Amino acid sequence: KVQYPEIAALVESDLANLRALFRAIDWLEGDFDLSALVDEMGRYVPRELDFLSEASHAERAARLFAGRDDIHVPRVYREFTTRRVLVMEFSDGIKITDRAALDAAGVDIDRVMRTLVEAWCEQVLVHGFFQADPHPGNLLVEPSGPRLVLLDWGLAKELPVDFRAQVLALVLALLRRDPQEMARVLASLGFGARDGSHDGLVALSSVGLEIARELATTGSLGPDRLEAIGEELLATVRANPLVRIPSHMVLLGRALGLLSGLARQLDAGVDPM
Repeated sequence: KVQYPEIAALVESDLANLRALFRAIDWLEGDFDLSALVDEMGRYVPRELDFLSEASHAERAARLFAGRDDIHVPRVYREFTTRRVLVMEFSDGIKITDRAALDAAGVDIDRVMRTLVEAWCEQVLVHGFFQADPHPGNLLVEPSGPRLVLLDWGLAKELPVDFRAQVLALVLALLRRDPQEMARVLASLGFGARDGSHDGLVALSSVGLEIARELATTGSLGPDRLEAIGEELLATVRANPLVRIPSHMVLLGRALGLLSGLARQLDAGVDPM
């Protein structure tokens, strides 16, 4: 992996343009405070350009998964790695979305998808550190095993220390069908309504309860239903504008969306949602 000389300047230019765009959106729309998101991007995107940082992330992930023989993070060759050159062990795997090649190799797709979901649950809920970019280009499958190969640790996120306890509290409130308690936990996670009221988070929690109830009944959500849910959530937020959305929740949502898209693309019997 080699970084082209002009990339850093292009990234800085793109971030500056995003800041200007988000300021305009915030002025026109007013339902979201997007400045926190672009600030987060400003902190993390440049780190993707520092391959020494990516090497450290990859080595940490390799240690975390060292006890599993179905997940592999390629070794980093530190003696050849610099800030703009990253040298790692070569993995001769099949791209996770190449269904024809996976079928030809006799790979159990459902098993691979379960392993993939477990890998991200373990990162988020056990280690509090996760790779935020699980798109198909970063995921290979070695047919022997099969073994899942996780690539590109440039965009990795450390979660707040109390995040896992807060998620547990949120899940318990969801299981108890208690939107008031869910709203309290959302506030502790960093969500906030523009008017400072509790009611907006309660409304958002009530929508979440309906989604959970539907998932429990049907076991999965199709693309059309997901689109409808997105519109329902947007309408709820418009009626109860959010001023704060935690940046790590945005990255988690992105990772979950990518994993769900993979499950649908592979037609696997596992829905990360």
